[in-house]
Parts: sequence; C-alpha cells; structure tokens
Amino acid sequence: MNKTFTGELTEKWRAINNISISLWKHKPLIDVCSGLKYGTSSKFVKQGKIAVVRMGNLQHGEIEWNDLVYSNNEADNEKYKLKDGDVLFNRTNSPELVG
Repeated sequence: MNKTFTGELTEKWRAINNISISLWKHKPLIDVCSGLKYGTSSKFVKQGKIAVVRMGNLQHGEIEWNDLVYSNNEADNEKYKLKDGDVLFNRTNSPELVG
C-alpha cells in the first residue's frame, strides 16, 4: 500500500502519460468510494459455485489461486461479487502483508 500512496506504484504510467504527482489531491477514502464492505463470515466448501479469495490467498501482492474455497450462498455471492474498479484491502495478516 505504501507504493500506492507514495506514487511509486504508478511511476512508469505517470511518466508515459505525462502526469505529475503534484496534481494528486489528498482525500478521505470515504470521499472516493461508493461503498465499503467488511466481508462475510459464511461457511465455505471445497467445491462449489463461486471461488472465494481469502486473506491467505493474498501473498506478496498477488492472488494465490491454489487452495481456494467456494461459496454456494446466493445472497453473499451477489453482495460480495467483484466488479470492474473494485479495490480489495487485506485487513488481516502479519504487518508486512496487510494492505
């Protein structure tokens, strides 16, 4: 997350697109989000309809696609379905992996 907020993550993209970090504005997260969801505590199964990305699947800034679990809970599947533009935050883990 540090690379995201310091501009290091987008440095090459900004150089290619001639965008200065000085144009960035600091805003509270709530001002740029359409909604915040905590997640679900539903039980998951080894095979099912929708794959669930858990905290353990987030390693070194990447999604590890092994050891997935699945949800058959229709209400949760609709409520927590990822859409284009969604951002995931890992809120639980060791300090170096939270973010």
